[in-house]
Amino acid sequence: MNPQIIYIKLKNIEGIGIYPYENKIKDILFLFKGCGDYQLKDAFIFHYKFLLKTIFFDYVIVPVPSFNEHNLKRGFNHVQEMFSCLSLPIINCLEKIEDIKQSSLKKDNRQEISKYLIINENHKKLINKKVLLVDDVLTTGSTLCACYELLKMAKIKSIFFVVMSYTCRERSQFEDEKK
Repeated sequence: MNPQIIYIKLKNIEGIGIYPYENKIKDILFLFKGCGDYQLKDAFIFHYKFLLKTIFFDYVIVPVPSFNEHNLKRGFNHVQEMFSCLSLPIINCLEKIEDIKQSSLKKDNRQEISKYLIINENHKKLINKKVLLVDDVLTTGSTLCACYELLKMAKIKSIFFVVMSYTCRERSQFEDEKK
């Protein structure tokens, strides 16, 4: 795995991506997420644990939600477990109410993800907190933007995101936006 940490700015939210979404990451993520190999949970960001924990020491983690039936089938929430090594409080206040896979949608249709996300009562625990929104893969940013819009209702202090990986196509787009 070859980390290439980049700064990413979406519509209203800023963050970082750690790895380009390339073959080795895809393979390990498939084993972890798709095959339920829980032992791989620390393979993704554990190397950056100290750095991320130092930067975000006063943040609360909010994982981007998976469809709950997938979590039950695999036995864990892969995003939550991936970032649990940071030992920061984790608040699950976002839910995905339908089994919609962003990867199966065309870019134009990915904006519709907001129809399938809700914020639950746990959002009250976020009032006046700094939120670290975390996800496994960033492609278009639609899901992160939809989650951000929901989290704004929670009267949070600030929000930043960290994604374990980002698509190379999107990586060049983000680098062009920085210039």
